[in-house]
Amino acid sequence: MKSFELNFSLKRLFLALILFTSVHLLAQDSHKNIIKITASKTYWSKLLHYEGSKSIIETGEFFLSPNGKTSLEAELEATLSAFKNDPYTKCKYPARYKWLNSLGIVERIDAECKELDRFLAPNFNKISIVFSTERYSAAASLFGHVLLKVDSKTRSNVIEYTADVSKSTSAISYAFKGVFGGFVSKYNFFSFNAKDYEAREQEFRDLVVYELNFSQNEIDNILLHLYEVKDTTQKYYFLTRNCSSELITLLDIYNYDAKERSSSKLFVLPVEVVNSVYQSGKVKNIKLLHSKLKQFQMHYEVLDEDEKNILRDVVFSKRSVHSLIKDTNISKSSKDKIVLSALLYYEIVVQDKQISQKELSKILTLSTYKNNNFLSYGHEYKDIDKNPISPYMYRTSFGFLYKKDPYATIGFRNLYKNRFDLLDGLVKNGSVELFDLELRANDKLSIEHFTLMHLSSMPLSSEFFSEPTKEMSIGLKRLFYDDKLYSYGEYGIGKRMKATNNISYGFTVYGGAYDSGDSLFCLGLKTEIEYKLVSKYLFRFGTGIARYENDNFDESFNDANVFIQMNFKTSEHSLLGTKIEYYDNQDEYFTTSVYYNYSF
Repeated sequence: MKSFELNFSLKRLFLALILFTSVHLLAQDSHKNIIKITASKTYWSKLLHYEGSKSIIETGEFFLSPNGKTSLEAELEATLSAFKNDPYTKCKYPARYKWLNSLGIVERIDAECKELDRFLAPNFNKISIVFSTERYSAAASLFGHVLLKVDSKTRSNVIEYTADVSKSTSAISYAFKGVFGGFVSKYNFFSFNAKDYEAREQEFRDLVVYELNFSQNEIDNILLHLYEVKDTTQKYYFLTRNCSSELITLLDIYNYDAKERSSSKLFVLPVEVVNSVYQSGKVKNIKLLHSKLKQFQMHYEVLDEDEKNILRDVVFSKRSVHSLIKDTNISKSSKDKIVLSALLYYEIVVQDKQISQKELSKILTLSTYKNNNFLSYGHEYKDIDKNPISPYMYRTSFGFLYKKDPYATIGFRNLYKNRFDLLDGLVKNGSVELFDLELRANDKLSIEHFTLMHLSSMPLSSEFFSEPTKEMSIGLKRLFYDDKLYSYGEYGIGKRMKATNNISYGFTVYGGAYDSGDSLFCLGLKTEIEYKLVSKYLFRFGTGIARYENDNFDESFNDANVFIQMNFKTSEHSLLGTKIEYYDNQDEYFTTSVYYNYSF
């Protein structure tokens, strides 16, 4: 009997052991499946900033696993273990905790997170995208800049992703490091007022603010993740991993169910962030914040001729500020307008130089009058109904060209922002053109031109503010009547002035080097008159003269040309244009072209 009982006990023990082992193995398999399924979710790779098979975050302390940079599953395993063993892990990784808790993988953790609470203390309840318009005189700002703005009842902050670039960095060094990842970059979180002052009052760039229709929960997701990554660094690439791409990544954090983004694009630009969000229907309203320079221009344009003359006398020291304020012959309304315009002028000019005692006295006197009479600048912003930034990044063209013979032409461009496109709502004072190719075809197909890069900064100077224009081009083009294709590089500097609201004129002195077997060098002068209405059409008339020398300087010739061009905007996407040119260099000849451009 005892033997039977002993055998029965052993059997029960054996069965219990098998059951325990089976449950343990099943639990292990279940845990592995949870790890595998959760780690494969898009949101987890976004939280770790993965591109392909590894994270782009360079800061090792961000990862809880030694293999976290290259293994999503290893980092998830380490994260779950950390949450289980140390409740204060929640304080360092609040976005990870919130998501995993929503999936039921991590239980509720109660931990006092003082630093996180201070970070969230303003209770930000509104989020916006801010687009800072192009600044063509600075390479880093050619395509504009984009950042996020968060607001509470008491504070406005911005989230910005930027490279750490020293002010002493040369243009060549900037270009090389920017292309090959030579800069370290990170997220910054600071007062919006500081950014607003820098952009609008120091750099004279307009800001376009897109308020987003995000819920409080979605805003919290972004802020919690920002807290996780605020001390991390990444490699910065000027065209692919920049302020645009990383703010798209941060915005994607708002939605647990957002799909994986494609990272195969050759370029990621600020306008793409704006347009992708605008097209998603998440934009609630749009405000255009005018730069200080634009505010001055708007104030100046409403002055009559007598008021403009008085303003000129004041700012050019032909008349004192005190005499203006005490002058009883000037009406109150006129005096108010002149004072505001003069004060804006001085606030602009003191940005680029150390203020003198005399200028300080003028500013204080004008400010006192402004405050005592409860005046405000106005024109600071306006609400707009439509996205002012063109969403089009590509252009195809079809046309007819007559030079020696008639040709059909076809073209394509990528990353093309030309101020003559007429498709943007914001008037641009410059162009950015990369990889613009046009082919000609009659009995064969050949290159008409290939612009590898054309950059131009074309600010409008006035009697009050003056800045030089700059142009640089590199590519292939047909230079003369001999129809040879030349590789070339050109650089020009000049001046552009405003005659009326729609008419401007200017000149450029330029030099260039050209090669088509034989080398040529050129020094030239070109002038232009431009009549432009952004919404409809553009008319240009120009002339030029140049002197060409060969590489041995034993042969030279002069060149003169005249052209007339007209562009007409036919739809939201397209324009029709024509251009007639006369040349007198090695031969005397005309070229005529008609073209149709479609942007998308």
